[in-house]
Amino acid sequence: MSKNIAIFASVVNEKTRASFPRGLFSYNDVAIIIDQKSKNPIKILVGTKEISTFDLVYFRTWRKYALIAFPMARYLKMKGVKIIDTEILKSQVDSKTYEYICAAEHNVPIPRSIIACKVKLVTMKKTIHDTFTLYPLIVKAAEGKQGRDNFLVKNFTELKKVLSNYPNDKLFIVQEYIPNNFDYRFLVTGYKTALVYKRIRTNEISHLNNISQGGLREIVDANKLKSLCKIAEKISKALYREVCGVDIIISTKTGEPYVLEANSGPQLNFKPAT
Repeated sequence: MSKNIAIFASVVNEKTRASFPRGLFSYNDVAIIIDQKSKNPIKILVGTKEISTFDLVYFRTWRKYALIAFPMARYLKMKGVKIIDTEILKSQVDSKTYEYICAAEHNVPIPRSIIACKVKLVTMKKTIHDTFTLYPLIVKAAEGKQGRDNFLVKNFTELKKVLSNYPNDKLFIVQEYIPNNFDYRFLVTGYKTALVYKRIRTNEISHLNNISQGGLREIVDANKLKSLCKIAEKISKALYREVCGVDIIISTKTGEPYVLEANSGPQLNFKPAT
């Protein structure tokens, strides 16, 4: 029996797709859906097909697309699907896509998310609606830092308008908006919480609490946040990051905590507020 094989390449056009006897795909065809409250917390779709239904997945020219190729490979390993080349699993990628897949694997709470490139997302109106049901949504670049390339959109038209300013293969995360008044930054060293501070936004128009975006810092007693410390330490261990800055937000609607990011290079040289 012939195997059901998927091959991913950097450039795929209709001519090469039609002439290839096996499944030939672009990395731009992929969408990762993370919903920890569903029966299947992680789904990776190639078109409408779940990637784990393939017998073999071959990643060609994956380095340029490592932000999405690495979590794909990690997920396939978890599902017991053979991949080529396994070198990809040895290449740690410092990105939100890796963090979110790892968090979902280890049952660390994160907001419901869809990860895909710009050209894919603009075709996913129904999937986005079915996944999130309600707006507003967060749209942020997978490589975004310090609150840059991070937007709050009120409908699909706004989402497309935001994405129109970026290249087709730019990777984004569309995420449910967690209503909040502030968030916490947990500085984890040696897998133990060393410091916690609250980040409070000062701009009423913005949805961002980042210090780099004008937010205020307020030191908090970690002993009063033991359950959140455990979450921060758990994701730090899952990522093998002895030094990690974990951002956790609390929903003002449900009181539930969510990890937004586990920063591998957190800011260390600051003076505590008095």
